[in-house]
Amino acid sequence: MQRAHCAMTVLTALLILTLASCDGDVGGRLAISGTVEYKGEPVQQGSIEFIPHPGGKTQSGSTITNGRFSIPKDKGLEPGVYTVKISSMEGLEPPAEPGGLPGKDPKELLPAKYNTKSTLTKEVTKTETKFEFKLD
Repeated sequence: MQRAHCAMTVLTALLILTLASCDGDVGGRLAISGTVEYKGEPVQQGSIEFIPHPGGKTQSGSTITNGRFSIPKDKGLEPGVYTVKISSMEGLEPPAEPGGLPGKDPKELLPAKYNTKSTLTKEVTKTETKFEFKLD
């Protein structure tokens, strides 16, 4: 009888934990996605990084391909305010020969106000996880 009660307690606890994990939160992280355009055209390749403002706990980023980015929930962001850095480099070609030097020096295609001196900010909330960046 005592074994059945103990087993029932364990099963109830597991059920509660399973249901709690189904609410969409993974440690408070949220999946983030969106689009990036520069001068009306999708950014073909690049990267995006979300850096938390003071007090924030999570930092994450993603590659940009054909104007789109996506950060899965397990690597996502907690709600908060973030500085966003967007970069798109030209000339990141692999060397012609294995072990050779890369081709030309890479060149940033976007203005510094979007990357090294970013002025972009976004607030991530439970309802705001998709973002459009229309850069000029």
